[in-house]
Amino acid sequence: MRTEGSETRMDHLTPPHGGELCSLLVEEERAEQLKAKSGNYPSITLGLRQVCDLELLLNGGFSPLRGFMTRTVHDSFIDTLPLPDFLQI
Repeated sequence: MRTEGSETRMDHLTPPHGGELCSLLVEEERAEQLKAKSGNYPSITLGLRQVCDLELLLNGGFSPLRGFMTRTVHDSFIDTLPLPDFLQI
């Protein structure tokens, strides 16, 4: 980061893939709403690799991805290789 006056410039950094950094982290108030809403959701146990993938997804490390493939999308990709239009970059 470079500072010029009171502004911080990051134009020297490599731009994120797809042109947009997708952070999926939410503010504390929204996190509390989601926590309350999800109380009855089934829980699953994640392995270390899955936790790492989830963290990278949430903090923008996998930008521009915003989620995981569904089983249907995954199976289609394995069979035909092209991604559906809504997953294209």
